[in-house]
Amino acid sequence: MKISLNWLKDYVDLVNEKPEEIGLKFTMASAEIEGVENLGAAFNNVVTAKILEISPHPDADKLQVTKINNGKEILQVVCGARNIAVGQIVPLAEVGAVLPGDFKIKVSNKRGVESFGMLCSGNELGVSTDAEGILILPETTEIGKSFAEISGKDDYIIDIDNKSLTHRPDLWGHYGLGREFAAILKKEFKPLNFPIPQTNEQNIEIKVTFE
Repeated sequence: MKISLNWLKDYVDLVNEKPEEIGLKFTMASAEIEGVENLGAAFNNVVTAKILEISPHPDADKLQVTKINNGKEILQVVCGARNIAVGQIVPLAEVGAVLPGDFKIKVSNKRGVESFGMLCSGNELGVSTDAEGILILPETTEIGKSFAEISGKDDYIIDIDNKSLTHRPDLWGHYGLGREFAAILKKEFKPLNFPIPQTNEQNIEIKVTFE
């Protein structure tokens, strides 16, 4: 059974806890953990950035030279996509990023122009099958943010051995697991808060007839 660490945080404070250590403690106390997967690891050094300038490449008709603000500095990035425009917020794979397929981003020379990173399509990031153009993010997206965070991928998945839980139906969901982790870590459990329905003060007469 796979559980989301972010979902568990709805019920117990795990801010200062390391996922691997949490898994070990759960294994020792309740049931075996088969693995802990960091979903955000695939997006290390991939951030949101704003396109400031676009100009033609001096020696390649199909390429454009852009100036990109990644929240820390202005970078020059050569791009071949035609769906980009000044002012757009896009995902930028910075130098050092490793995209799906073990594609490593380095400083490169594109027909005589240096490029310090890569603007990414959804397909290149592994979040969609669209490879036709750069992934355009909402215009309200803050620049310099981790792509993992803004895409909801900044999460850890804890894989629990199902056979270890057959006798614990109270642990067959995130709510019950949240309570278990709270007990193991000796932290406060935050129960669900259901809205209390408003009472109807009108007297409604119900008549039942039998034929």
